Order: sequence, then C-alpha cells, then structure tokens
Amino acid sequence: MDNEDRISYLPRNIIDHIFELLPVEDAARTSILSTKWRYIWATVPNLVLDKLLQ
Repeated sequence: MDNEDRISYLPRNIIDHIFELLPVEDAARTSILSTKWRYIWATVPNLVLDKLLQ
C-alpha cells in the first residue's frame, strides 16, 4: 500500500483552487487530516460560503 501524501506537496494555488470547488463544510472537514491542513481551508481567498442550488 502506498501511503505517500502527494496532495500536500502541490503548489498552494492548486490546493486553494481545489478548496474553492468544495462545499464549505467539506473544506472545513479537511482540518482533521493533519496539523499541516488544520487552517488551510480558512485561508482560501475565494472560498464560497453559499452556493445557489442549480
């Protein structure tokens, strides 16, 4: 089994873009992944707090 963490080594702008695509609840849930990920969701510049349902 490969336990390599590839996502944490992506450039920060890519990680921010991934978070922008997530619902805010899921973005906040990433804080339990590790101490490195604890506050990333809260610092994303364009985090959408309320999306209209389509």
